[in-house]
Amino acid sequence: TKMRDIIFRNTDIKELPCNVFYAVDATCYSNQTLVNVPVTEPGTATLLNGRYILTWKLLESEIELNMTAATTGWVAVGFSTSFQGTMIPGDSIIGLISNNQTYLLDYFMNNRQPCSNGNGVCTDESLGGENNIRLIDSFENNGYTSITFRRKYNTGDQLDAIISQSENIILVAFGETDTLNGHLSSNASLVV
Repeated sequence: TKMRDIIFRNTDIKELPCNVFYAVDATCYSNQTLVNVPVTEPGTATLLNGRYILTWKLLESEIELNMTAATTGWVAVGFSTSFQGTMIPGDSIIGLISNNQTYLLDYFMNNRQPCSNGNGVCTDESLGGENNIRLIDSFENNGYTSITFRRKYNTGDQLDAIISQSENIILVAFGETDTLNGHLSSNASLVV
């Protein structure tokens, strides 16, 4: 029995990249069929069978990212801070729209649990860092959530990954509800 088989039998997860934390245009495992995680055009990646679209623009001193997912729950994008491309430790931005209000926060993950005493998925601010992201646009419509934001390549915050203009390991995820419970409903990763 493989770990992926245990995950498919015991969770709602429908697909996994070849390595859960690192995929480069690779054929990946699914409990349905084999799937690909392609970068469809420069500045765009369509992931999770089209349910998550990540777009990016490289600007002079910052990057602009748009997260669009087939959910009315939370959406997230993360930047691996390790050379292995793992989620932990990692820098992530999680957003949600509730009652026509957009919430977008900068997180640092050092464990896969809700934040407790500086351990887990914690906002940068709760760890003495800063919320170094700037909301540009957001909407929720017809079962989709879309949030666009900007962040400097190098924020100077020790909790933030330095974003390269050449290659980054990026992780994406979304949840079915606005509740952040530490369990990902759908996730994938890519190198851009």
